[in-house]
Order: sequence, then structure tokens, then C-alpha cells
Amino acid sequence: MKDKTVVWWRLAAVGVLVAWAPWTGRGSDAPDAAFTGRNLIVNFDHRQRMGIDVPLGWTTHIRDKMFTSLEVAPEADGVLKLTMKGEPFAFYEQRNLTLVPGAKYRISYEVQTSGLDGAPVYLFLRDSQWSWKDAQRAPNLPDDTKGNWVKQEGVVTMCAHAGATEHTLSISCVHTRAVPELSFRLRNLKLQALDAATEQASAPMSVAEPQLAARIVPVDPLLANVNAEDARLTFYWPGAPACGLANCRLRARVQDWKTAAPAMARLDAKGYATVRFGRLWPGKHGIEVTVVDPATNQLAQNVYTVTSRKPEKALTAGRRLNNFVTALVDQPLADGEVAFSRATPGWVWISFEGDVGTGAVGYLDDVGYPVVRHRDGERHLETQRFVAAGAHRLRIVGVMGSGRLRINAVKTVWGQRPTLTTRPTFSYRWGNVYTLPFFNRFDIHTVQNTTTFRTKERQYVDPAIVGYVYERGMRAFANVRANPDGPLYDDYEATWKNLTEGPWAAGFSISVDENKVCTYPQRTVHYTEAVWKMLELHPEQSVNLFYADTSYGNYFNQPQTQVAEIAATVNSGNGTGLICPEMYAAVRATRSDLDRYLDAYGKFVTSALEMVPASRGSVVLYGASYVQIGDWSNYVVPSTDIKAHYAAMYRAFATDPRFAECAGIGCGGQQAGGEELLRWVAKCVRYYALEGGTGDLAEQYGFTWAPGFVANADMDDGLTNWVVKGDVAAERIRGYGVRTQRRQAVPNGFGDGVATFTTHAAMPNELAQEIKGLKPGAFYAVLCCVADRDSAVTRDGKSWGPKAPIGFSVRLEGATELPKLRTEAISAERSKVGLRTLRYVFRAEAPSARLVFVDRNDDGSAAPEGFRQALNYISFMPYYVESANEPDEIAASLGWTDGNRIRDRR
Repeated sequence: MKDKTVVWWRLAAVGVLVAWAPWTGRGSDAPDAAFTGRNLIVNFDHRQRMGIDVPLGWTTHIRDKMFTSLEVAPEADGVLKLTMKGEPFAFYEQRNLTLVPGAKYRISYEVQTSGLDGAPVYLFLRDSQWSWKDAQRAPNLPDDTKGNWVKQEGVVTMCAHAGATEHTLSISCVHTRAVPELSFRLRNLKLQALDAATEQASAPMSVAEPQLAARIVPVDPLLANVNAEDARLTFYWPGAPACGLANCRLRARVQDWKTAAPAMARLDAKGYATVRFGRLWPGKHGIEVTVVDPATNQLAQNVYTVTSRKPEKALTAGRRLNNFVTALVDQPLADGEVAFSRATPGWVWISFEGDVGTGAVGYLDDVGYPVVRHRDGERHLETQRFVAAGAHRLRIVGVMGSGRLRINAVKTVWGQRPTLTTRPTFSYRWGNVYTLPFFNRFDIHTVQNTTTFRTKERQYVDPAIVGYVYERGMRAFANVRANPDGPLYDDYEATWKNLTEGPWAAGFSISVDENKVCTYPQRTVHYTEAVWKMLELHPEQSVNLFYADTSYGNYFNQPQTQVAEIAATVNSGNGTGLICPEMYAAVRATRSDLDRYLDAYGKFVTSALEMVPASRGSVVLYGASYVQIGDWSNYVVPSTDIKAHYAAMYRAFATDPRFAECAGIGCGGQQAGGEELLRWVAKCVRYYALEGGTGDLAEQYGFTWAPGFVANADMDDGLTNWVVKGDVAAERIRGYGVRTQRRQAVPNGFGDGVATFTTHAAMPNELAQEIKGLKPGAFYAVLCCVADRDSAVTRDGKSWGPKAPIGFSVRLEGATELPKLRTEAISAERSKVGLRTLRYVFRAEAPSARLVFVDRNDDGSAAPEGFRQALNYISFMPYYVESANEPDEIAASLGWTDGNRIRDRR
């Protein structure tokens, strides 16, 4: 340390203030020389392992893993080398420390640095609630120690937040953009209480959890689908014997065969081995598998229940159209019987297309009621049904006119009911027209609180929706989320015991939400062991494991824990468990950014298949349109057309070979997407996942990535390109884009530019720009965000809305507004700031028009004198419709009125 003065640093990237007082050996903060507290840091030298390569107690926290890497390398003599590249934000952390609010602790360590050049690299403590208003302190590491080890020592006073009992020690690897890479070494890291009372109330992270069991994991085939004619199983073992993996053998014995010799195989260098049993009569069998060393010492043993089945006759049926769809029948529609075959068990989509009359119906196999029939309010005569492999027949009667019959073999299409309005009946009706009919897997209810999923919770399931889902042949599920963002050692087993009690034991799936790739190895082990146990107790109970960080380039690269995690999940539910990477790609400025996301998704899928081949057909590409400003928005660049983004993403899923082995796609989280985006996502899914399309759907509808209608659409360049009338000024509100508007996966400062309107009763203020290149008669949507400027600046956490009524409106001079489609979304649930996202729809009357923003309502009323309103996030895009009459149909299906077209998430 260069001096002994107090140095203040603000960690703006995460909104945490941290402070450090260097120990000078005097004053009230000086440690008591007579007291030496124990070291509360666990396993700094990384000698304790969870498995082979996973250090006990340490994890990384990286903001954008697509563009950032943090390498941690243990060296001799307890030295840890940290190297960080890419975007300037990464921490190396030990979590779940029990510390005393308001108490003092000494941090000491030795450091060796070179070339940090002023980068803010330091250590700090935070509580699990991120109570950043209770400032702590931290110094930077020295820029260059000239090859010497320099001791750093200081006293930290913990924040006095009453609930701050769980804490994290973070080693900051934040650098400046001028320093794209940094590296430094640490040793002898200690965190110690300064008095006996504080030490007694403190505790290091819990290490009571058992170390990673070297479970012998079945990775192919699924345990519920072993070939009875030629039974073989491939296993993986993460052990590290002194004799070397290649010298170990895998011994597998069918417990039914009391006298038969066990099957044997050698482990390869990665820990995989395949054993063959030959013929294994159909039914359930216990398989005991053991790893032994050359001296036949038992190193590990597990027992699994497998189900052997006679192999089904291989069929070749249909013509593959894309990754999701195989065409089985495509012919003129007429009364009569049509035969078709499906090569494997799965879904078929049956569609009557054209003007065939409302009396046309279709009967599938021996089903006594028509599976294809006219339904009031729906646009398509279609159905999806899960059928067995082999031959099927469709009997058709009542066809009037000409049409076409299409039958396709399709994959999973997972959806939810949209909630676009405060009137559930209208939302349900809108879903019937635009989104619901193309799903085959449907969440009839999602329960967040896993501890109360009993009879009371189940009463909330809408019987009308259940009836609709089952009548259409969809598979319905009640998803109960077990969120692993709670304590480090979640008791999955106890939680799932509660879930499996009662009459719905076989009628719902368990969704483990917000899981992370390559983090929390202890929790991964705990989850995995619970699933293996549930596999024996409730083999029919499926688990869906959601990964929330796949957009950041994470993929499976820690086989010691992840092989068992994947294998246990996909084997649940008799082989119906799903791995669900969340496809929340941020809509950025260029197509190349989407390509990077697609590379990340592809790497996730291929790495899962490499580790566990049985995960073929078990990975669902689970997408969602989270685009509500102030809540969670991946629509971060308003100058781009989000419709082109989604079309390109779904097209890649349908055509890129990397996604050929996926189980299908999901469309969750739709309640935050807005009606136009949900209709467009439905169009994309129908085209690529049911019809088997491969073309560029966005190009067919004239949607381009960056139409360029509005220049400086997000106020990045102040008021450049805008014509100002009245008291309108450009400014930047720090953290407005990321922290307040909740734009995801963007750097700090993005979205901070605004145009501030200061209200005056005497005259309205205006901001205008000429829009060119419009097509007369075409429809366009304008989106913008307006907020109480002062509330956005202070962000005091108490303002759940604007301090005064906002007065603001948008007009397009030279065009006609469709007022029934005007919407307003209010969001303050996360940001605690009242944000208004306004949406207007216009029909162009000429090739150009004047876009005007004015701080007045339609009736001329205004906010109070001097009230300031911030405007940015201006999107001007073509509005998706199939016909000129559809805007009226959309408005009628939603039943919007002035009162219920405002979506309020406060």
C-alpha cells in the first residue's frame, strides 16, 4: 500500500460501496495484539476438492461470460494465481460466511502484482442482501510489486444491516477497458475476528456437506430403455485412483442372475466404460456396478434399476424437413381413410388446410371422438397427438370444398397461457386464436412456493384450461419450482417429499429453476443425489432442470459433477426428464451478436451430448420474450427490430446441425412480451416447429434487423437528429439503462441517455423527427419509455411510481392511429421506479410522416408545473399483421378498454 490514508472506492458495476481502513496499529480499529482469531476462510490453497477439479468453497461471479474469462490456478506453497480477460467485471468468491453485523474483522494476505496500471483490484466483503448503503472499504492492489511479495492487512467494519448474517468474501478482478487483461498472485489469505465474542458468533462456510461421492453414473442408454436383445450400458466414474483410470475395471452384475459371471470392461482415460450383458429378458432388473483396481479392491459401487424392452422394428417414415419436423403426409384433403407411420413414439401434427368447411372432421385410430374439428374462434383445423411407433390411420369425413391434408412428425412444443390483460377470459380467448393451439406440452399451473404445494395450491388450476388442454391431446403439467438461489445446501430431498404427497403425484413435473452451469458444485451434488433417490422412490416423477446462464457462453466442462447431474435429470420420469437451457438472447445492434449467442447455445447442447449421450432428445431450447422495461428486458437496442431477431433465432434452431438432437422448443415467460411479439413468436414456432419451414420468415414479411426509421433512437448522442420545441434537454442518468430499466446483458452506461421534458403550463414541450421510407397503408408500432426523472435519479427504494401523474403522448403526423391497440405498461416491481412503456400503432398514409413526442395527454392535460419526465428507448418498427382487417380482430380478441389495457407490474 502506497500510503496509510483512507481510500474510498465505489464498485459501480454492482452497486456496492466498499471501504477499507488500513491498520496503522493505533486507534479504535487496531486489532488486539493479545487476541488471534481463527481463519474464517476455507480452502484458500485449493487442496480440498469436490471431486477432482472442483475446489471446495470457491466460485466465480462473472457478469458476461460470453466475453469474460477468469482463470484460477493453484500453485506451490499455497499460492493462487488469478488471470482475468475480456470485459472488466469478474469476482472470485467464497460465500456463506457467517459474520456479525457491525463487528470488525481483520483481512490479511500477501500479493504479487505487475502491470495493474490503476485497475480497481481489491478484496471486499458483502452481505447476501447487498446492503450497499452501509459502506465498507477496500484498497486497490499495488500496481507493481517488482516481483516481491507485499503484505496487505486491514480492518473491515461490517455493515449493520440486521438481516446480514450470510456474507461473501470477493476477490475483485475488475479492470479498466484500457487494461484488457490482468494477472496477480495471492497467498496466506486470512479473515479473522478482532475479539473473542465476535469470533464465537462467526463461522466459516459450512463444510458439513459430504464430499462428492464418486458415483458410477449410467450415461447411455436411458435406464428405462435398455435393449433386451443386446443389453449394454455405458458408465462414467469420476474417480482418481493412484493406479490410473486406464488400469481400473468396471464390473456389472445383474442381480437376478445369481450364478452368472459379471460383465467386465476397462475404463478409458476419461472414466467411461461400456459393459455388455447380451440378452436380458424384458422387465425391471437391478444392476450392481462396481469399480475395482488391478488388485480387485472395490473403489466404488452403485445399484440401479433398469427396464429392458424388446427393440421395436426400425421404421423409415417420412421426409425430414428440418431439425424439428418430418413430413409424413402431404396430399389433397378428401373423405376417406389415410394411412401413415411414425418411426418412433412421439407427436404428430394433423392439419386440414384450405376452405374445407366447418363440418370436416378427422378420427385417429380407435379414438371415438374427432381429434380434428372446427372450434369457434380458432383459425386452424388441426391437432397434435402423441402416438406409438408404427402404423396409424386417419378417417376423414365431412369435407366440403378443396383443401390439403398435412401430417408431420414433430417434437416438443412447450408453452404457457399468455396473460396480456386483467380479464382472464379475454386472455384465454386471445390465446385460443394466436398461441395456444400449436403447443403439445402445456403448463396448466406454475407454483413458486414449493413448501405449500398441497390441496390449497391445486385449487388455483383453471378447470376450463385443463379441459381445453386434455381435449386437444396436449400433455399438461403443473410445474413446481424448486429455486436453487436460496441457501447453499438446499434440502431437495425434503422438498420433493412434500411435492410427491397427495393425488397429483403422477400429474406434475418438478422444475428446478435458475440453475447455473459450472457453479455451486456442492449444490449440484446435493441435487443429483436427491434425483437418484427419487428415481427409485418415484420413477414416474419427471424433473425439468432450467439453466439460466446459457446466454453467457457457459457449457458443461466439469464432468466430475455435471455428468451425474445431467444423467439423473434425463433418467427421471422413466426417461422423460428434460434439460432446459434458457434462450434469453439480448436483442443487440447486429446479427453477429446473435451469432455469438447461438454459438453459446450450440456449445451447451453439444457438451451435454458429449458427456451424456442419453441426453439425445432431452434438451428443450426454452425461449421466452422477456422484454418489459423496468422488470426484465432483453430488447435492449430499440433501433433493432426484435421480430427479425426471433425469426433468425428460431430458424437457426430448426436448421443448424448443432440443434438436430434437441427435444424441441419452449415458449415460456410470454406474459412480458406484448401482444405483437407473442403473435410473431407463435408464427415463428408454427412455421419452423410444425410446418417444417426453413426459409427466412422475417424476410418474407419485410422485417429487417435495423430498419433505420429513427436516428439516435435511444438518445445516445444527446438530442442530435431531433427537433426541439420548448424546455427539453439532454442528460445522462447513471445506471438508468441497466439498473432502472433492467436492460440485460449490456455494459454499464448503456441506455443512460435521456431527453428530459420540464413541464410548463404555458406551453407544451415537443421533440420531433421526420420519418421516411413508409409504405402507405402499412401498419407501424411506436414504443417508448417515459419516467419520473427525479425518481429515476434518486432511486430511494420507496417510490413505487411517479411522484406526480405523468402527462405524455405520441403522435405520428401524416398517419392514422389505431387507438384500440394503444397500450401502457407500468413497471416498478424490480426497479422501484415508475416506468411507463407506451405503445402506439399507426397506419401510414404517405411515404413520410412526422413523429412527435409531447408532454401533454390527449385531452391537453399536463403534469404539475416543473415536473420533469425522461424519455428514451424509442422503437419505430413495422407492425406484424396477416391482413388489413387483423388489427380490429386483435383488439376484439383482447377486449381492451381504457381501464384494462394498462399492464401494471407494481
